Amino acid sequence: MDVSIHAVTGVVASLKWGYYFAASINGYTVTIRRNRQTKARTWRLVATVIQCDAFKLTQRPLMFIAPHDKGEWHGEIRAIHFDGADRPPASAPFTITADLDGLIGVEKGTTIYVTTAAMSVRSA
Repeated sequence: MDVSIHAVTGVVASLKWGYYFAASINGYTVTIRRNRQTKARTWRLVATVIQCDAFKLTQRPLMFIAPHDKGEWHGEIRAIHFDGADRPPASAPFTITADLDGLIGVEKGTTIYVTTAAMSVRSA
């Protein structure tokens, strides 16, 4: 299988359920794997949670939000795992692994949609 791998890394991020903060993150990596033959992409988040609300962290839809110097990255979480378990540990810090449904980047009036299916640019 011919696969290309790209990564987006950072320090500060959060997980939100609606407009509620579900978790604060200190250190994350989003890995994008693309199968060159089928063009299929998979998005995987690995992050360290330093503060959370366990109830909100188990609700859906849950969004990953990471600021950068020109805007924010947003990604909807499809599945989340907590240090190998299916519920958050009693205390932080702990590591999560999540499958994302792509990333959306907002930069100074231009929204860049990067999803598992395609990539397009639209002016806001």
